[in-house]
Amino acid sequence: MSETITPSASPELAPTRPPWASPLARAVAAGFVGSLAIATTAPVWRHANPTWRLTLPGVPHPGPAAVNAVAFIGGLLLLAYGWFRLSGLVGVADRAEALRVRLAARVLALWALPIVLGPPLLSNDVYSYAAQGEIGSRGLDPTVVGPWALGGGRFWRAADDIWHYNPSPYGPLWNKLAAGLVSVTGHDPSAAVWAFRAVVVLAVVVSGWAVVRLARRLGTDAAVALVLAIGNPLVLLHLIGGIHNDALMMAFLLVGLLLARDRRRGLAFVVLCAALAVKLPGIVGLAYLGWTWVDAPVSWLRRTVRAGLTTLVGFGLVVAVSLQLGMSAGWVTALKGTGKVKSTYSLSTLSGLIATSWLEWLHFSVDKDTVVDVFRSVGMLAAVTVSWMLLTRTRRVGVEVAVACTLAATMVLGPVLWPWYLPPALALLAVVGTDRIRPAFAVWCVALSLTVFPTSTGLGFDEGLALAYFGFFAAAVVVAASLAAQWWCRQPVLPAPLLARWTAWRARRRPVTPATTDPTFAH
Repeated sequence: MSETITPSASPELAPTRPPWASPLARAVAAGFVGSLAIATTAPVWRHANPTWRLTLPGVPHPGPAAVNAVAFIGGLLLLAYGWFRLSGLVGVADRAEALRVRLAARVLALWALPIVLGPPLLSNDVYSYAAQGEIGSRGLDPTVVGPWALGGGRFWRAADDIWHYNPSPYGPLWNKLAAGLVSVTGHDPSAAVWAFRAVVVLAVVVSGWAVVRLARRLGTDAAVALVLAIGNPLVLLHLIGGIHNDALMMAFLLVGLLLARDRRRGLAFVVLCAALAVKLPGIVGLAYLGWTWVDAPVSWLRRTVRAGLTTLVGFGLVVAVSLQLGMSAGWVTALKGTGKVKSTYSLSTLSGLIATSWLEWLHFSVDKDTVVDVFRSVGMLAAVTVSWMLLTRTRRVGVEVAVACTLAATMVLGPVLWPWYLPPALALLAVVGTDRIRPAFAVWCVALSLTVFPTSTGLGFDEGLALAYFGFFAAAVVVAASLAAQWWCRQPVLPAPLLARWTAWRARRRPVTPATTDPTFAH
């Protein structure tokens, strides 16, 4: 009897889907359409100098504020969907890891292309970078004077008002690089912006390389780590789109930690000093490098001394370089200029605003700035405490996790928090593996990306009380959404220690009765 051939039994006759209908193709298309929608509809800072930008026929740029908001939210959701799906698809080990890493890198490059060709997104900081670079190119010290020293002109006009009378809070490496970029581009403000973006893109590429190498050292999936660390909306929209120097600090930090893990500690020290010479948070890497300088078990006191010496020597070296380049150490104290900002999602700042309203409701005469400063001081003290606890538990939690949590605590509890501050911490978490928390990780990245809207669109809040209450309400919503995402994706909702305690408590409340054995079937 002949065998009947069915389509399912014959690969040649099996139904096939077109390539564009595969899950990977849909994820890639969603991410590209999302980034394209954001880049082509994004408004430009009203004081920016005219320049070329990516456009689409029939798409206004800028359009009405409502259109910009809808395009931004819709594009972000599409990009987030594609990113989350891609992070799961590249983790399927049906092909070699190297092939999956190359696939992920190509997809991320495709998503980044419209953003690279678009205008500066969601921030005006790049225009301040250019103004500070113009100051340095004229032989002035950007760590002492602000853009007002330019006496007007296109660089001064394009810089955000908050920086007109504030010096640069960035390290000597960044200030010197900014001056060089402005000089190379012929002191043209528009060309300088494109040069800054080129540097940021290069820094993100280097960060991606370091993420892959670190993931392989730690035994995690390099392709998944690359997608989660570099493809998330915070990197694409805020670091690349917003052209922030945090990308350069992240590149030096990741490369420095990679060299430290390879026990090339001398070179790691130099690279981590470069991270500090870009932005002050880079000093965290030096502290952990000193703590882990010796592999052999040593006393707590010796590790503390080594961490302190490494940090102080690195900081002193960066200050010496600053002086050698004709700049003061004023970039450290210039950070107080950012304290003027109250429209931020910093936990300590929002708490200070709410406390001020409660005290006024109780008829206490208080100064808002004073109360906020007190809460900011408490927040910094809490951040130092958390950082110390993490530092002393480095061998237990791992260097990368400890550095990530230290950076996150410093940013969240610090005076000012912007979404582009967090990618270095999130990249390190992605490197160590986020299999258990990937849904919650994605929810938080998307939520943080939504905290800053295009320049012509806002949430309607200023530096007042409404923003503070909205911030805490939004945080509660995001926490609930992240837990729901964990449950929806059938991942653990609670952390492992809490889950173990919950399971033990349930077992005590509902003891399991041992099943009786039927003697008939006993052997």
